[in-house]
Amino acid sequence: MEVKLLENDWITIIFFSVLLLITITKALFGVRFSAMYINLFNDKYSDKYGNEYPVILNLYNTFLFPVTLLVYSLLIVFSLRVFYPDFITFYSYPLYMNVVVSVMGYFVLKSILNLVFSFLVKSFSISQSLLFKKMQFRYVGTALVYVLLLMLYYTFNVDRTILIVVLVVFVAFTFIGNIYSMNGILSGNKFPIHYILLYLCTLEIAPLLLYVKYISNWLHVITM
Repeated sequence: MEVKLLENDWITIIFFSVLLLITITKALFGVRFSAMYINLFNDKYSDKYGNEYPVILNLYNTFLFPVTLLVYSLLIVFSLRVFYPDFITFYSYPLYMNVVVSVMGYFVLKSILNLVFSFLVKSFSISQSLLFKKMQFRYVGTALVYVLLLMLYYTFNVDRTILIVVLVVFVAFTFIGNIYSMNGILSGNKFPIHYILLYLCTLEIAPLLLYVKYISNWLHVITM
């Protein structure tokens, strides 16, 4: 265990950095931070903070978005190491940084597509409201995954079965968040079904498929 920790000190630093960012956010935005969790399945949080400007590029998200970026990237690195042990033989910090950049690109792509969707449905405010609600679920889900990854790494030594459980929880929570957000905003504004399908294809399915394709190509390159 001692050797493992010495070799993978950067993972401990990542965990500590995430905890530090969460602690700072809680200290600076205590009321909002608590409301984000308490009001997850109602509109009180969105009604109070969703109309503030800027909605996305503000100090609150400046602290929490890196948390999501770091935790998602760590989950991907653990998954690559467990499911592709012949190619990913150890927890490499350069690999982690490559994943961080790719996840950042994934979110940038989703932001661009969100603007495209706003243009297509001719309603920037509704598109922003939907994005804001999804971000609430994403941040809460990130905290959940963070706790699970801590247990996975330090208690279960990144066991394959436990990792699968973590992935299932992550996917299920993300799915519930997307469905709840869409039902509350798109359906509430009486969008026709083809707009909802357009949203799913443009902002959810297409970016995910592109990212999976990117990871597949990257794995192909390193195995050549």
